[in-house]
Amino acid sequence: MAEFLTYPNRANTEGFPLLKGIPSVDATSGNLVITFEPHAAMGNQWTGGFYVFVDGTIATGAQPVVFATRGVAETKPLYMFNGAQATAAELVTTTGGVLICFYNGANQKLQVFGITN
Repeated sequence: MAEFLTYPNRANTEGFPLLKGIPSVDATSGNLVITFEPHAAMGNQWTGGFYVFVDGTIATGAQPVVFATRGVAETKPLYMFNGAQATAAELVTTTGGVLICFYNGANQKLQVFGITN
């Protein structure tokens, strides 16, 4: 008989969230910041996937990519599958697009695993 976890990990039990992000380059840090409007907090240990609709142009460049929520001082760096921090050059779009991301609440790491234009 196969063994099963008594309490399996669960992710995205209430659907796949969609956030609208507005891209801009921060003049102070030089980061490409994708900013969201205030949204429901999922809690420190929330883990799961979500979509980001990027509403705007991202020009090529070496700027590191971070996510921010308007009104919140903290930003989260966005990492590629290979572990390197994402740069604007990897997310270039002239018309906007969709990022498919995963956030791991245990280690607070934010990764992109899909990009569409």
